Amino acid sequence: MLLGVASVGSLLQDEEHLADLFAESNAGDAAALEGATLSDEAGNNADGYVSMTLFFAMALFFAGITASFSSRLARIMLLSAAGITIVVASVLLATYPID
Repeated sequence: MLLGVASVGSLLQDEEHLADLFAESNAGDAAALEGATLSDEAGNNADGYVSMTLFFAMALFFAGITASFSSRLARIMLLSAAGITIVVASVLLATYPID
């Protein structure tokens, strides 16, 4: 030790000193990781809601184009497709979180 100053090697080996030195940084890293995890979850939820919007739009499309067909069978098939799409989308939507 020179003039009361510890050597650099001994400071780098002192676990208590390093823990004090990096405490704020480690806390920031933990907070950032938690924020990234929440962000990923929110992004996945948003993707699901966009998918549901597309399902419901598809159902409206099927129901809307029924008027342009004169065949009764085509109308029944399109309305059935619209109804099935709405049921599937509603069941999937019920599984998504509200918050």
